[in-house]
Amino acid sequence: MTDFAQLEEIDGVRLTWNIWPNSKLEATKSVIPFAALYTPNKKLPNLQVLPYEPVMCKQCTAVLNPYARVDYYSKVHPPVYLFLIDTCVSEEEVNACKASILQAITTLPEYVHVGLITFGTHVHVYELGFTECSKCYVFRGSKEHTPQSIIDQLGLRGGHGAPGSRHTAPPGATATVAGGAA
Repeated sequence: MTDFAQLEEIDGVRLTWNIWPNSKLEATKSVIPFAALYTPNKKLPNLQVLPYEPVMCKQCTAVLNPYARVDYYSKVHPPVYLFLIDTCVSEEEVNACKASILQAITTLPEYVHVGLITFGTHVHVYELGFTECSKCYVFRGSKEHTPQSIIDQLGLRGGHGAPGSRHTAPPGATATVAGGAA
């Protein structure tokens, strides 16, 4: 069994369980809730950083995401909803998840950004903003992918985002993957 401290050192995430339940029944029998503790400011070796200081709000000290698109007229960033779906569950659970996502999408305003990633044996990253033709990037689960290979396959070189993407990096910035993982 892998040392949990080593796993936490990779990306700063600690889970309450190292094995997820296989069914809803097992999940309901669980006494300890399923949760993840994220440590976004964890000091990581070989962390790629931007070539300039972070842009901070003078009022609340929030940090601007350098890869987000800014609407300079309203000065409001559109929210991003990213749906991550585990496909290694029963068909009933996938259908329930699908129904929930469809219901959630109907309540979203038009200006939000929506992302979809499914994972099972393979990881599928869907490019929803490219309306001319459906795009899906597939990463085999049996192959180890480096952050650079993921950046290359998704077309994120140079901070310009994937083709058809509305997200761009600020001038002079390059695309980086925080923590060395994508």
